[in-house]
Amino acid sequence: MRQDAVERAFVVGGDHVGERVANRLAAAGESVTLVTRDPDEQGSSRDTTGHSPWAQSVELVDSIDGHSLESAGLGRASTVLALDGNDATNLLVAQLARSRFDVDRVLVRVNDPGREPAFEGVDVETFDTTGVLADAVIDQW
Repeated sequence: MRQDAVERAFVVGGDHVGERVANRLAAAGESVTLVTRDPDEQGSSRDTTGHSPWAQSVELVDSIDGHSLESAGLGRASTVLALDGNDATNLLVAQLARSRFDVDRVLVRVNDPGREPAFEGVDVETFDTTGVLADAVIDQW
């Protein structure tokens, strides 16, 4: 791990997937920052009682770019999870996390399986959401 990195996960992409992952990591005791462009995602998760039980940091940014991610503190992350609903955004986050911020571990959501080859040279871990969902449906069958 880089000397300036802390054991902190940065979840970039505040849609339902990013928010749920951030909340589950925080509930498991991880230190998590959710970086989102959507002000409605700031602490909007609720448990069955209507409370938001997880302590997590939320950074609202105007855009997903190098400056915004640096201001949000991404340079201190040990792990980045690029979970936006847009593959181009996830690719940009992955490239910045690796090349500019030298993050130890980068996990990336790939929404369109046809775009997975674009991530091959970036040295990140990818998961194909279409394949994951298809597997879950078949497992339930």
